[in-house]
Amino acid sequence: MRRGPGTVHDSSLEELRDPGRPSSDPSDFSPPGLKESDADPLVRLEKVFREIGRTRMAGLPILNPALAVEGVDFVAWGGHWLGALVTPWFLNVVLFPRSMPVPRVPEGREVSLSFPSGPCSFREIRLPELPPFLVHPVLSPMTGVASQEEARRLASQAVGNLIGISETSPERVREARSVASRRLFLKGRMGPNGVIG
Repeated sequence: MRRGPGTVHDSSLEELRDPGRPSSDPSDFSPPGLKESDADPLVRLEKVFREIGRTRMAGLPILNPALAVEGVDFVAWGGHWLGALVTPWFLNVVLFPRSMPVPRVPEGREVSLSFPSGPCSFREIRLPELPPFLVHPVLSPMTGVASQEEARRLASQAVGNLIGISETSPERVREARSVASRRLFLKGRMGPNGVIG
């Protein structure tokens, strides 16, 4: 994953630096496919972006009518949920708060986080209905994607590429987290109030 202009210096959250360490939280690892309740990020994200598609995005030519809003391969990664979000107008990798908030990023800037595949740049998204979360754009617009199945495959591939595996099964994600705990080093420090840089 390449870093773009305006990227905050390389850094990694402590939870991302050592995602394989033991945790007293039994939900520290969760396989793809979260339990459906309003408290789960997958359901919350899908609900909010379906409403955005129905209202703010309605009628815009960049929408792909063959696609629907869908969260793909969300897994627990350190103190956050990591997965991909498909919509009729974009495909993004998402880092969503779980047991800790995402790092704060100054407006118009990006933060580079370390993963097994290398550094990856994220920007912060703030919506009234959700806590702040981070995204890494993968594809937009989605006009060249022929079907929901193809979008789902691209989303799963994006998550797998980021954490260095070819499939996001529970066993492979656990293995990737273990490898990450040995390889990743904290290159930057989190400043006052959780601001990177």
